[in-house]
Parts: sequence; structure tokens; C-alpha cells
Amino acid sequence: MLANKISRRGFVRLAGASMATAALAACATPTSQVVKETVVVEKVITATSAPAQKVTLRFTFWGSQLEKEAMLKACKDFEAENPNITMEASHIPDKYAEKLTAMLAANELPDIGYMVEDWTGEWGNEGRLLDLEPLIVMEGAAAERVSSAVFYGGGKIVGAGPELECSIMLYNKDIFDKAGMPYPPATADKSWTWSEFVEVARKLTLDANGKRPGESGFDSTKIEQFGFGPLPAIEVMLLSNDTGWFSPDGKECWLDKPATLEVYQSLADAINVHHVAPSPDQTSQLPVGTWQTLLSTGKVAMSPTGQWLLLDVAKANVNWGLMAYPKFKKPALTVFGMPVTIFASSKHPKEAWRFLSFLSNPEKVELYKNGLWMPVLKSYYTDPVKIDKWASGHPARPAEFKTAVLDYVLNYSKRGAWATLKNGPKVFAIINPEAEKVNLGNAKAADVLPTACPKIKPMLEGFWSRS
Repeated sequence: MLANKISRRGFVRLAGASMATAALAACATPTSQVVKETVVVEKVITATSAPAQKVTLRFTFWGSQLEKEAMLKACKDFEAENPNITMEASHIPDKYAEKLTAMLAANELPDIGYMVEDWTGEWGNEGRLLDLEPLIVMEGAAAERVSSAVFYGGGKIVGAGPELECSIMLYNKDIFDKAGMPYPPATADKSWTWSEFVEVARKLTLDANGKRPGESGFDSTKIEQFGFGPLPAIEVMLLSNDTGWFSPDGKECWLDKPATLEVYQSLADAINVHHVAPSPDQTSQLPVGTWQTLLSTGKVAMSPTGQWLLLDVAKANVNWGLMAYPKFKKPALTVFGMPVTIFASSKHPKEAWRFLSFLSNPEKVELYKNGLWMPVLKSYYTDPVKIDKWASGHPARPAEFKTAVLDYVLNYSKRGAWATLKNGPKVFAIINPEAEKVNLGNAKAADVLPTACPKIKPMLEGFWSRS
């Protein structure tokens, strides 16, 4: 399910992503259905209305059922403002990339749609995506857009996310209350170190007999409640340890750096040594559902996830809270913007851009306040009046949202490297199997991750950019 992925598409595909996450996603019943819904709003046009050419925009997107409902409402609202445009919105809940490839082969690409982050640069470089810069300049708001939500390919702007996203950490308040433990910190200056996080998770991990890891009689094969699950976002933890997969220019492999190896091994040890997070086998035995379902049912006490899932979490039956992301050396976070692209084959690029601009306005689209999206316009992070229009006053925006999420985005975040790396899919296809060996406990990080460096070195050509 797409909602289980860290950037709406890349959660499991990230190198070092929890095998437990992949196993859980595999438990869900796959679907290949494309749900098409033509959203039409009744329009009253008076005799004095200027005639306008009728246009139908084909739009494709992914997401949960709640996201589908919210997006269809946004399409209706857009139609109400633009009576000459009819939105034909196609919800593709699964195998989006494969469906998009099939549409390309059949010359049936939509006018506008969600785009797979790490495909955007390549598709733009191959001329399949429209150059958006003239439309952005025409709008006159280029400087207002957050740079992390702009995507390049072939030296052109080929994707402009209507939303910004980031990694977050949730916790179940009832589990903390039952254990008599204080709630986790929600500010960066008080965020737990990795060792502190693991120790809290140990106290919250219980086997079938109520034993904790380290206690006499603890049975690691019969754990009823895990301290957390899945593993935190690997890139966030790497950044917090002043390292990464690659050098800042994306041309050198850093998988052999001691700081990188420390992070990978520490996360794997949470599963295989400390037993505070589920192994792939243990994950397969958990009830089918998302990690947020497991959080609400008490199977995990804390859950790393993505900000966009607050739409679903706010409507779930769980007493939840937001906490500051744990760290190695310093607070860190990755941000990323899901690209929406206008396909080069579209006959209605201006109308498509109008829809993209509409989606980017937090005061017109409920997707921001209800927990799915964060704005890409800078003033909505700095102007207190504008901040309150989307970051408060809704169950998906609890009081600690401003310190545990917004403050991190403003002061401790960096754009995720995986989404804009040239040859990214090929590079991570080599890294991921080695990282999985570590997570499975079959190898030490120092023994296998450095072996990927000579294999990926010829592919490291930097990041997609204007140059």
C-alpha cells in the first residue's frame, strides 16, 4: 500500500528500509484496479456569461481511501472555480509506476498526475514531461516555492509538488500511561538519542508473559507489544550522524564510512539484539494492516511514519501523539515534495497548470489542514497568520505539531537524496539487498555495505538539477 512508504512512493524502496515494513506491506491484499471517477459539478451559466471552451483534464493520483475522497473533493472545488474545466480523476491505489508505464506505451498518458519521485528526472530528461518554468514565471511566484518541491530533468523544471512531506514519529499515549512513563519529548532540543530511544522501547516491549528484553525468562519469539515499528527512516538517522549514502554532490559512495555503518548496524540491532522492533518473520505474524493500525491496537508503542498519514491517523481509534525524531548526534529530518507533472503530450498545459496552482493553495484545498499535505509556499511557514490556517485547529494538527514537525522542517531538515539522485533506482537496487542482509541479522554492516561502493561508483553522476 502506498501509504506505507516514506515519501508516498519510496518508503520501502529506500536503501536500508525495514524488512519488517516490506513484509507488512506484503500482507495486504494487492490490487491492480484503476478506479476512474469523473467528477462533475453542476454549473449555472447565465446568459451574460462569456462562453468558454470546455476542457476535460485527465488526472491520475495514488493514496489511501481517505486520500482518494479528499482529492476528489478538491477536484470538485476546482471545477466550481473553473466551470469550463471537467476533471477526470483516476485513482490508482497500487502499482502506480507500472500503470503509468503502460499508459506511456499506449499513448494514453494523462494531462497531469502524480509522478514517481525517483523517475521524474529521467522522464524529464527524455522529454516526456513538460517544462514548467514558463508557467511558473507566468504565475510570478517562483521565489515563493520551497526548493525541495521543485524537480529537475534535462536542465528543466519538470515537476512542481503541490505539497511538502517529511518523516514523523507517532506514539500511543495509552501505552505510555499504562507503563507509568512520561510522554516522549516533542522538541528538538530535548529529542532522545538513539540509545535513549532504544532504552524506552525496551521498557515498552512485552512478551506473552509480560517480560521485557533483558529480564529473566523473556521470550523474543513471543512478543505481544513492540517498543516501535517499523525502523526509523534510514536517511534521517544517517543525517543525524553527519553522514549519508553519498557525498553532498552525489558522486562518491559513503557506505564504507564508519558513521554510516554505525547507523545501519544500530538499527538492525534494534531488531536482532535488543528485540524492541519486529523482525520480518514477526511482522508476518502481526495482524494485517498499516503500522498505524498496529499502533492503535497496541502492537507497537511508537511508529516512525510519514506526515501524510496524519489524515488517516486523525480518524483512527487511537490516543496518539507526535514526538521529536530520535537522533545520533544532532536533530535531523528529511523533506521531500511529491512531484506533480504535466505530461508533454497534454493538449491543455495551461489548464493543467491552473489545477496544479489550485492544489498548491492551502486556503483553497482542505488536504493541508486535514493532515495529508504541508504547503510548498514559504510564507505558510513564516507568517503566523498563514501558519494557523493549516497547522492548527484540526485533529491531525495537535499542539505539538508545530515543535515536532514544523520546527524540524524549518530548522533541521534536508531534502531527501534518494529522490533526485541520477540513476537512483539502479543504485538502490544494488544497495538494498546488502542492507537487507544487515536487517535480517545475516551479516554485519561493515562486512557487506562497503562491497556496494565499487558497484555503484560508475553510476554516481550527481543529482538532477538545473545544470
